[in-house]
Amino acid sequence: MVLFNGRGGEYICVLNTALKQVQVSEFIATDRSAKRQLTLVLAASFGKKMDWIMQKATELGVSEIQPIITDRSKLNRPPTESMQRRWSKIIESACEQCGLNRLPVLKPGLPFDVWLEQCGSQPIYYLDPHHATSAPSVPSNRLDLAVLIGCEGGWSARETAMLAERDDVHPCYLGERILRMETAVVIACGWFNCLNA
Repeated sequence: MVLFNGRGGEYICVLNTALKQVQVSEFIATDRSAKRQLTLVLAASFGKKMDWIMQKATELGVSEIQPIITDRSKLNRPPTESMQRRWSKIIESACEQCGLNRLPVLKPGLPFDVWLEQCGSQPIYYLDPHHATSAPSVPSNRLDLAVLIGCEGGWSARETAMLAERDDVHPCYLGERILRMETAVVIACGWFNCLNA
């Protein structure tokens, strides 16, 4: 049996059901995280859609998940503590299922403006079929980035203008179709983790 603590590495264990004991035999310092440190920033929603996104984003190897409140988010306030706890449990379960031994960091929800002010220096790629003409391209030596995904209503003119003011923000195009948020998460996370792999 293999156990992990969510911080990288794993423990080889023997489960003795008769004695109801677990014996730890060795620690293996392997890290199953993706090569690229990918932060998923997405418009907050609720219910099964967000649960599904948490699960699939984890399986696809994101290192951080940042919910944000956008002008058109279905959830128009920061996620509650109970929502955060639920999502954390889904992330843990997804790690167990897919063999990851390092948990993605689930950050507290933030308003779009606040997140944009404090997001740091990593490049930000956002999906926008109306303002981009090419698929995303990332320098091979860039191992940390954020992918920004809005809700089905898209970005407001105000948000698009704020993104356009920054040099570290890159609109990108994944086709003419307007994708559902959960579909966009799977395609974008898979794409960015496979680039320059």
